[in-house]
Amino acid sequence: MKTRIFIIFLLAALLLISCNSLSTQNSPPVGAGQTESKADTDNLYGIVTSTADENESRDYSFPEPPKEITDEIREDALKTYLETDKTSYSADDILKLRIVVAREDTFLGYGSYFDLQGWDEEKGEWVSAFAGSAEFFDDYAISTGTSTDSIRLSDYPVKDYPKYRIEKEVHVDTITVVAHSNEFTIE
Repeated sequence: MKTRIFIIFLLAALLLISCNSLSTQNSPPVGAGQTESKADTDNLYGIVTSTADENESRDYSFPEPPKEITDEIREDALKTYLETDKTSYSADDILKLRIVVAREDTFLGYGSYFDLQGWDEEKGEWVSAFAGSAEFFDDYAISTGTSTDSIRLSDYPVKDYPKYRIEKEVHVDTITVVAHSNEFTIE
């Protein structure tokens, strides 16, 4: 057992060392982005000039969820809904979906999964309208405030119902909400 732990530890150390050496190999050369003349390089297009502003800084951080979940944040999370760009689609259309939240500083997270539901008049309830099993990518989006997504309807064969809606699980300020869209038709 001790030998296995030692081997796992050794492999982890080797992996860390190899990743570190790869990152130093991929670093830009000294002087990258500086102006060079055609004589100094094999560049066929003449002078290479960097367009980066040395004084400009960019924030590449992800939005942070609130540290404390208050009753107001919970109430605002429950106001989240979905909105489609049209109320009638053909089976070949791309449905554009907006995830609408109450506040623009809301931390929003959602995956690619959604349920296309149809109104079953016999049962008097919304049911899954997929004609077969639907495949979803393991994508997850994080943003602040209202966000958009799109669905190519031809990728999801549906059963025939008089009206449809989208149901999607959304994480609003780390609170899980099941949001629904407005009703629409597919012709």
